[in-house]
Amino acid sequence: INTLALLYRLDPDISNFDPGEVVVSNSEKNEKLLGSREMLLDSKLREAVEYTEKYPNNVLSWVHLGKAYYERGQFEFAITSLKQAMKIDPSYSGAIENLAFVYKETGNDAEASILFRQLTEREPANIVFANNYAYFLIEKKQYTEANRILQNLILANPSARQNENIKGLIDYLNAL
Repeated sequence: INTLALLYRLDPDISNFDPGEVVVSNSEKNEKLLGSREMLLDSKLREAVEYTEKYPNNVLSWVHLGKAYYERGQFEFAITSLKQAMKIDPSYSGAIENLAFVYKETGNDAEASILFRQLTEREPANIVFANNYAYFLIEKKQYTEANRILQNLILANPSARQNENIKGLIDYLNAL
């Protein structure tokens, strides 16, 4: 039963393909084994809604609901859910980070930037937060600010210099 439950939760693009067999998105084999991606997203959303109804004061329930809406492309519902998570626990970084990505996806760069910055200010040594914000800034051609974020990260966490993503961003900025 646990194996079936695991298979049910796998992304339809990750399936039981034979060794050496090329994994193909939206293949007939995926559809037969796991169902369509849409069906799985519906199931994930249904589970998130049920969990949120059962635990309405749990920040994680709202974050999971927001992520489920995000994956379905229902960005306004994702924003509402993630804002609710932040009302429950304004310090929960997972809610802030996910909301930043939703804002980025919807083109609300000002709000996304505020949230990415907030994360790097709260946790200046966090490699993931600095990487995400610097990458966002580079996409927006804000190279000086991206460089500042990475330099602050290295000051707070010297081992970040060894991270491949951080090295890549620094090299990119230095090459400009």
